[in-house]
Amino acid sequence: MAKKQRKAADPAARVLTACEDAGVELVRFLYVDHGGVVRGKATSRARLAERLQTGIGLVTGMQAMSMLDELAPVAGLGPVGEVRLVPDPGSFVVLPYAPGAAAMMADMVRLDGQPWEACPRAFLRRAIAELAAEGYALLAAFEPEFTLGRRVPGDGPDEPDRLAPVDQSLCFSTSGFGAAHDYALELVRALQAQGLVVEQYYPELGHGQQELSVRHAPALRAADNMVWYRETARGVAWGQGLWASLAPKPIPDQAG
Repeated sequence: MAKKQRKAADPAARVLTACEDAGVELVRFLYVDHGGVVRGKATSRARLAERLQTGIGLVTGMQAMSMLDELAPVAGLGPVGEVRLVPDPGSFVVLPYAPGAAAMMADMVRLDGQPWEACPRAFLRRAIAELAAEGYALLAAFEPEFTLGRRVPGDGPDEPDRLAPVDQSLCFSTSGFGAAHDYALELVRALQAQGLVVEQYYPELGHGQQELSVRHAPALRAADNMVWYRETARGVAWGQGLWASLAPKPIPDQAG
């Protein structure tokens, strides 16, 4: 009985069981690079038990990749050399907007098993530990906003696609609620299914601008929550034929 209880309490075992129960076939190991881009690799469920231990290889140069996918000249971060993306089972979520897929946040680990110096999660863990040594614990929350619209072709063959906002409503107006109603409901349900506590939602100042806040959490969980928030806002939008942009000012003549 004691052996069964230990197995049931093991985070890795819970992940494997959850994937089987939910029919998950691909599990994404995600990280956030120094440019704020969410990147990652995925493993099949058939190899998940192994990958929970070994992680997935990642070339070190990815932490010098810009938002334009250009490799910046940073010493030690190039096309040669590898770290491992080792997932955190405690961060596991089934992705409501991507049936058959799940995800975990990954720590970047050197080949000797030690945290890699260029890993943002390792940096945050050290900061949390240093704060704890002073007798403090950090809770964090964010005020995430994004613009919801449709992707339309640029004005010319060399022009990038544009974001046409989903509405032209006034700030906090009910017309804004109405224009994004179906999207907002699906987004709330998807976030709640991943364990995020939704607090408020309303149409913000800019055309198509949405604000939806989630409850504060301990620092590492709060950072992970923002990744799930960003991924979910975009994933739900794609599923509805929309485009959710988290850029600071995607429409030049509108509020940022």
